[in-house]
Amino acid sequence: MAQNRTFILGVGAQKSGTTWLYKYLDSYAGVDAGFTKEYHIWDALHSADCNKFRLSWRETLRSSVKRKRRRMQKNTDVYFDYFADILDSDRTHFALDITPSYAVLDSKVFKQIIGGFRKRDVHCKVVFLMRDPVERCWSCVRMHKKIKNTKEPVINNFVSEEQAVIEYSQSRHAHLRTRYDKTINELEKAFAIKDIYVGVYEELMSEQGIENISKFVGIEPNQGYAKVTVNTSPKTTILSDEARRLVANEYKPVYEMIAEKFPQTKSLWAGNEYIP
Repeated sequence: MAQNRTFILGVGAQKSGTTWLYKYLDSYAGVDAGFTKEYHIWDALHSADCNKFRLSWRETLRSSVKRKRRRMQKNTDVYFDYFADILDSDRTHFALDITPSYAVLDSKVFKQIIGGFRKRDVHCKVVFLMRDPVERCWSCVRMHKKIKNTKEPVINNFVSEEQAVIEYSQSRHAHLRTRYDKTINELEKAFAIKDIYVGVYEELMSEQGIENISKFVGIEPNQGYAKVTVNTSPKTTILSDEARRLVANEYKPVYEMIAEKFPQTKSLWAGNEYIP
């Protein structure tokens, strides 16, 4: 059995650098992410808002990835055993599941995940990345306008981009993914503080950001990865001050709580300018 067996659970936030983090960690020889980036096991099982990720047998007919995920959803021991087997290799010290919508989970589920790995002698750590709520909401709108999801519309595609951002920021979908204060509270109820990494998107790819996340995981920092960009969605319009004010104040508790814990966000997050 390999030593230093660590599982990294990535829990969001959506549009806050999780794909960059996945690619950064997966670039290391001692890291094995398995067969996909987002497994969507725990959100599908424990959040009614994420029912769309629960797979039916019909959906798995033409996809081996979905078949594997469905087996994990049907029996979570399959999930734990899969990653424990990966970590049995002498060459692998870290495995990971980075699924942004795990941000919706509560401490009870996080404790279940920790316990499942503990039974298999695997140490579980968690990473949560945050982005200025205004920018996160805006980025999400740009993404959904690009993919034009009409089956399960997250945004209103029949209004201006600015109006879509305002409406989206007030939606349940947005609140579940942008109330960082609530997610952090649930994480702190389940994980030891030393096993929680909360990072700020706006400094994630800086020299210090790369140093910090690498130290937490337990790998040597690769500063060259600061130049790597993934899933960027260029801005083709602007948000008025009024729109920014409305969105920022929708998440006033987030700005206030995060500013206390992470003072650097007072300057890194422009949305703070609109909080009275």
